[in-house]
Amino acid sequence: MFKAVENKRTKFNCYLADSIPDLICVTDLGMKYLYVNRWYQKATGYQPKELLGRSLLGFIHDGDQEKLKKVFNQLLEEGALFRLNIRYRHANGHYIYLEVSGNLLLEDDEELQGIVFTARDIAAREKRDLKLEFNKLKTNFFAKLSHEFKTPINVIFSTLQILDLNKERLIKLINQDKFEMYMVIIRQNVYRLLRLVNNLIDLTKIDSDSFVLNLQNVDIIQVVEGVTNISRRFVEERNRELIFDSGLTEKIIACDPYNIKRVIFNLISNSLKFTRAGDWIKVSLLEESDHSVIISIKDSGIGMNSEKQEFIFDRFRQIDDSFTRNTEGSGIGLALVKSLVEMHQGKITVHSVPGEGSEFIIKLPARLLPLQENKENSYQPTPSHLIDMINLEFSDIYN
Repeated sequence: MFKAVENKRTKFNCYLADSIPDLICVTDLGMKYLYVNRWYQKATGYQPKELLGRSLLGFIHDGDQEKLKKVFNQLLEEGALFRLNIRYRHANGHYIYLEVSGNLLLEDDEELQGIVFTARDIAAREKRDLKLEFNKLKTNFFAKLSHEFKTPINVIFSTLQILDLNKERLIKLINQDKFEMYMVIIRQNVYRLLRLVNNLIDLTKIDSDSFVLNLQNVDIIQVVEGVTNISRRFVEERNRELIFDSGLTEKIIACDPYNIKRVIFNLISNSLKFTRAGDWIKVSLLEESDHSVIISIKDSGIGMNSEKQEFIFDRFRQIDDSFTRNTEGSGIGLALVKSLVEMHQGKITVHSVPGEGSEFIIKLPARLLPLQENKENSYQPTPSHLIDMINLEFSDIYN
């Protein structure tokens, strides 16, 4: 019908469609193009000869094809009109955002001839909505961040007041246990503030491309095992089991050992927050066929649903964003972990099932620095330095 303009009515319909400043196309019942108006051509960049006879679905983003097929079938079976947003591939390769409506094309005898699609470019609206969402996330993030700063400051201040008020009596009684308890509270909250400030500074440096890794050729097995061993007592004191398992005895790769330790400490700490007494946390390593290294931190904790997994590494997101959540933390630790892994040209993913636990998987490339670029392993942490690291990274977990 629309391939050739054969009668006055068809000519009028085409003229009318070209006069309306909307994207209009007609497809057959198999969703193959029969006609496109000039606004459709202008918005998508395609000439009619590039579209006619081809499937509309072939131009739709993979993530939107199923929902379009679903409403298309409902229209055919039930006559149910639809409106939905989709991403459409422009002739130059990028995707444009379209709000699409569908209706049946019927002849005078009510015989179904095809489907009429009407669309509008909503890129500006999508951009505005995304900006509003981002600003909302930032506002919520900084509100929570203020809470994170305020809580340890209040605890430190209150503890110092107690110490000051009871200083003479404590000295006279030499109540060492009580004094040490207060000192532990102060120290832990100082570590919390220091960790938060360090993470914010590092994320800012990463965003401004001023964060520099101290890459060295080191044994990644030794690095990860060292972190696991130093964390074991801390984990076991909280009635969890920490297991280390490696299918490798040695694997030299180029990495920044200090920041890899931060990543592993952070992930063990994260698992500790979302496990219960009696649960286990397992740190394991293996080598892929391409010689890359896989580091897995898996637990038998509470897990999370797929929706939460989608934004767990986002900068301004947090799994539990309420002020009454069961665990402390600003929600930027995992964002920093992701950034540090990617700076190593690696990748981090998460797999989780509610009620069954979570697994964070890091893949690091098996690359080595040339001999002339490899710095001598200047990072040789003392036991006390490792204790400081664990106190820092586990500072938002209370007994």
